[in-house]
Amino acid sequence: MIRNVQHVDGLDLQLQTKESRAKWESCYVNAYIAQALQGLDAKIQDANNRMVNDDRLGNNPLLRTIFEVDAPAENRNVGKIHEEESLWRFRSHIGLEHLAHAFDENLSQKKGGGKDGKKLKTFPILQLFLKHEHQLRAIRLLPNVLRLHRLLLQRLNRCVDSSEATTMKIGEFLDNIRDENQRQDLHVLIDDFSEAWDCVRTSLPNHPFGGYTIPLEFTQEPLRLESCLAMLLPSLHGWGLCSVGLVYYLQALQNDFLENYSKETKQTLQARVDIFDASYAHLVAYHPVHDLQPIILANCNYSLEVGKGTTIEYDFGSMEKQLVERFIRGRPRLGIGSQMVFIIYREDFTNASVFEHLRNRIPQEPLPSPADLERELRHKPTEVTDLLAGIDIAVGFLVSVGGDPDTKLAKFMYDTLRMKHTKAMLLSYRLKHVESLWVMLSYLRARMQALYGHEPFEKVDEKYREPIPDDLLKKLRLGFQHIQMDAFSILLYKCIIFRITVKQNAADEDYIDNSNFPLKDVLLYYMSDSGSEYPIPALEDDRFPGEVKVKHCVATWLCALAFRHQP
Repeated sequence: MIRNVQHVDGLDLQLQTKESRAKWESCYVNAYIAQALQGLDAKIQDANNRMVNDDRLGNNPLLRTIFEVDAPAENRNVGKIHEEESLWRFRSHIGLEHLAHAFDENLSQKKGGGKDGKKLKTFPILQLFLKHEHQLRAIRLLPNVLRLHRLLLQRLNRCVDSSEATTMKIGEFLDNIRDENQRQDLHVLIDDFSEAWDCVRTSLPNHPFGGYTIPLEFTQEPLRLESCLAMLLPSLHGWGLCSVGLVYYLQALQNDFLENYSKETKQTLQARVDIFDASYAHLVAYHPVHDLQPIILANCNYSLEVGKGTTIEYDFGSMEKQLVERFIRGRPRLGIGSQMVFIIYREDFTNASVFEHLRNRIPQEPLPSPADLERELRHKPTEVTDLLAGIDIAVGFLVSVGGDPDTKLAKFMYDTLRMKHTKAMLLSYRLKHVESLWVMLSYLRARMQALYGHEPFEKVDEKYREPIPDDLLKKLRLGFQHIQMDAFSILLYKCIIFRITVKQNAADEDYIDNSNFPLKDVLLYYMSDSGSEYPIPALEDDRFPGEVKVKHCVATWLCALAFRHQP
């Protein structure tokens, strides 16, 4: 076989490289396999006819039944309907699957030209459409995916934690909606999201968007009512990447398809339309049953002959013209402008800028006895979470309405916010303690999450999670021996959530990548800039290693936590 293809130019018969082996495989396929696979349907039909007409097999009742040689009986035995031969006869279903098979067979027969040597038409637009049809059908669902985003954001924005959205099932969320009409509307939209997700999910990990990529493990399962609610909430972190990635992929899918169509037809595409301004008429949108099936049936000739079975022929030229006119021509490329809105989780709302506004309205002071609060809540994760949720709500109101710094926090939450389940331990705190109380509760929750094996920094970028080398880790632990660990852990935690990991736009002129800055310098600057109530004298000398960078901040905090709790 190698000798038979050795006349091909540039073919290395030693087959020592990957390229030479791939070229030989291509030559082998064209020389032997491709020819054998051309005209399969005609060859199979010819073989069937020979078997039926073979005198040695002609009296075989099984073959006569399979190839429908005998005319069907006029009298049917209704009592033994399962024995009727006609009930078990197979007829090819006229649909997308059969069309794709027939079109591929048609292409294989036309390769190399017709009998007169002329190049036969291969219907490039129909070929392009059938190649991507299993994903193109999802584009029609894009408006409903965006509408689902809007409804979910109206209901859940700033009202749910990321951990709560991750643990809550979609079915549980729907069950909690009292209004029947709203529940039905959301159910329909979620079904459309699920259908679009199933069409394209296997391709999403290979399609990064804006520097983000959906992890492969997120796309392994279809979306069901048992899936987590966070999959539906647009976010640039965690499961929310699924929702954002789906929108970006559907937008890119239409654009890529139209650009390929433009190359084939030499037609100029329309100007871009933002996905939030796009109507159904702007999309390559069709329903596979209601819109596509009638076109297939209208361009299909179906015949049945006894002994020959069914014959199905398609008018590919007419079908291609109708597809272009109804679903492709005049469609613009899509763009995603600045209207893309992401979920704001409750913990995102209480960030550095929010507390800056709070301090402008209500001067803040440190907690009078943080150690007492820590001892009381040390082993009560549920109570810490409930308290933090209540403080989140209080901060949101205080930023807007302000208040007297000396007003008791419990009184404000009970009388003003009507929060009837105010905890007794809040009685000793006032509005001027809100920021310090939030920081302490947030720190305690993160510490308990880490000690229980959970992730305390879910939204911190990977560039801040680099492990510390072993030799540097030894220096760091020696430095910890001269540091008050409680104060250091709280200071580093505040610096991570309020300063280090604040999102920046890499396209801005003043953007600075701080991941390689010395962590000690950043902590010292944060202490002086924020007037921290947790001074760490050891940071000002050489006992804390300067080789520890900002990119090690999460690993440093976890190391400090382990050092503090070591026996």
